[in-house]
Amino acid sequence: MTGEELKKLHDRFRKAGKSALYKTKLASVKNTRSAKLFLAVASDGGKIDTVNDQTIVIRLLQVPELAHRVLGFISPSIGDITALAMACKRATAYIRASHSIWDFSLGVFPIDSYAEKRDGQGRILQGGGVQSNTLIITPVPHEPKNVKKPYMADFENMMRLCAAITEVPSAFSSIVIDRLQFFDVAMFEMMVNTMPNLKVVTITRCPMLDVTKLRPLLEVIKRHPFLLENIKMRNPSDDPWSPEPSHNSVLPEAQKQSAHKSAKAYIRLDFFPFFFHGPQSGPRLGSYGVTHNEPTFNTPKAVFALILQCRNLADEVGMDLLSDSASFWSFVRQLPGPDILWAMKAREALITREREIVVGNKPRQITEHQFADDLTAALTGDNQKHPVLPAAMKRYLPESVWPADKYWRQNAHCVMCRFTYPASLFPLRRDSCWSCKMTQFVENMEDSHLRLWQESALDYWRSGLDPKSVKLDQLLANNEESLTNALREVQCADWTREYFLNFAPRHDSMIKASKKSANTWGASGAALTETSLSSNEPWPFWDKSTVDWAKNTVRKAHGEATETFDYREGGPQRAHPCMFPLNASDARNPDYGAEEREHFNKRWVWTRLSDKVYIDELFINLREMRKKGGRLRLPNINEGDRQHPFVLKEIKLARNDPGWCARVRRQERRLQNKQDKAVYMAQLAHVEDCLQSMSTPFRKPFNIDKPTPDPILDQAVYKKLAEEKQLSIAHQRHCG
Repeated sequence: MTGEELKKLHDRFRKAGKSALYKTKLASVKNTRSAKLFLAVASDGGKIDTVNDQTIVIRLLQVPELAHRVLGFISPSIGDITALAMACKRATAYIRASHSIWDFSLGVFPIDSYAEKRDGQGRILQGGGVQSNTLIITPVPHEPKNVKKPYMADFENMMRLCAAITEVPSAFSSIVIDRLQFFDVAMFEMMVNTMPNLKVVTITRCPMLDVTKLRPLLEVIKRHPFLLENIKMRNPSDDPWSPEPSHNSVLPEAQKQSAHKSAKAYIRLDFFPFFFHGPQSGPRLGSYGVTHNEPTFNTPKAVFALILQCRNLADEVGMDLLSDSASFWSFVRQLPGPDILWAMKAREALITREREIVVGNKPRQITEHQFADDLTAALTGDNQKHPVLPAAMKRYLPESVWPADKYWRQNAHCVMCRFTYPASLFPLRRDSCWSCKMTQFVENMEDSHLRLWQESALDYWRSGLDPKSVKLDQLLANNEESLTNALREVQCADWTREYFLNFAPRHDSMIKASKKSANTWGASGAALTETSLSSNEPWPFWDKSTVDWAKNTVRKAHGEATETFDYREGGPQRAHPCMFPLNASDARNPDYGAEEREHFNKRWVWTRLSDKVYIDELFINLREMRKKGGRLRLPNINEGDRQHPFVLKEIKLARNDPGWCARVRRQERRLQNKQDKAVYMAQLAHVEDCLQSMSTPFRKPFNIDKPTPDPILDQAVYKKLAEEKQLSIAHQRHCG
């Protein structure tokens, strides 16, 4: 920008009362980030030099027909198209002109130039406009702003997008879907059902489409092939770009037509899964990849087991998984592993195995053994030690699965995915492979980006519909109750986001306000009725003093955003997803739990659960008094009548009684501890097996563990690591 333009920009921000945003805007102009999907704005205002206009690439892209053909050869690799666009600004301009872009963040999807205009008799008066048949749907970044209800805005934009696609379902043959909220496998399948001319699909960075969705996406592609009879055959003599057929390959015209009609083709898919960035601090620095939480599975082994599982299916539908042009391979290269080249080594082992099988110069068993050796070394680490079976596990595992010399050369069958892998792709307990362990973990444990509410909203919206055969217009016409329930879940997502946005540790003023409100919180147990549950307030269980404190204290601490920041990124981080096993005394102690007593006591307030706990204690006292035969202070009422006036009166008195408050609070804490320990003990065996199966020295995920150094080249480092390991083991035994 020129000096005059910068001055005008500063005046515009100053008049709007947003002077702080000017510095951010200025920094973004001076330090333009790398282009993503060739949509980045040039820092010089779009000025393009003519120095490259006479190059072969630019001259090809100048002709729309040739540009369309060049991009057709490159598709669906969005990485290669972006690399071509970044060759120079002129190439970016031409490739940008070859695509139609719908901004998902604005929710405006222009379809007038694509729609056909007809008369009253159904005759076409005007065809679609001269628009590109390649569509990009992505949220284009705009000026920094705080959206009060981003999830509701995204859901409404998804509804508008579905309506726009149903208006022009045949207009596009290629589509790029980037960073869309509320977009999962079922939504993708309904989109495929709606768009009959769809031939190329690129999906990148959608939060609900993680790496475990690779196989479901491939299955959707396989379920929806299209016959080549719908594609007009070209005459090679009319196409100067096609090679001339040899005389030996010339077939009768009828035979060529029959073979063409009966052949099947599949949608060409390029898929970059959502990369979960963890916190940008600490030893992992955001390199989580497949989950936002600390995984209890071996990430490199799990991902490559998934590749082996989907390899044949991907080849059948024509999806590229392992080449440098594939977006999926770009995702794999970013995952944490034993070293920076682990993925390259594993790919080389797989390609070498496939080549040896085709050539057939070696016996099949030798080829498989070499593949198992190379793959295990790549995924475990060249200097990593293999896991040792603990003595406690040997008692209940058969001797046939005990790790022996070169145990990884054995093949094991996974009962979940029904695929056979080398034994190194299984935990010590070979009940399921690492890929299935990863899928189950992400499905049950991944809760970042509030995806649980997104999944629930989509399930409500699609209730009663089968995505395998339903189109988007049927989804939009679904019953009103389904949409109402979906909108309620979306509203809960915005409320939850607002809670985390305004979260701050409780301090003395809030604790005093909570105690004060507990003494003046209503005259009866009806203070928390169904009316309060149906309220539009995000947290109906909060008392008025707490809500006022949150509004007046917390929100003031959050000023206006000075840079683009999405508060939905990430989520609550589990610091210790798998703690040390509970000993016998801890399991029997009702006061022992995951949450510390002081923390529970500080956050506790009297709620509807407290009413229930107090009533239970009340009737326990009633039964004890009856057994003793003494004078009854309590009337002889039915225990099922919990709305009895006497019960409501006692609840009111108990709320003002510090002794009863402490007793109810202790009982609630014990109930929580009991539930937490029940869940923990149910999953403990599986978690322990996974941790013991980790190939890293300290049985931790990669990037938070130290790789084993070479004992010959790095003797001092190796000795120091061994001493640290012995100290860690001794500390664990002392604490246990």
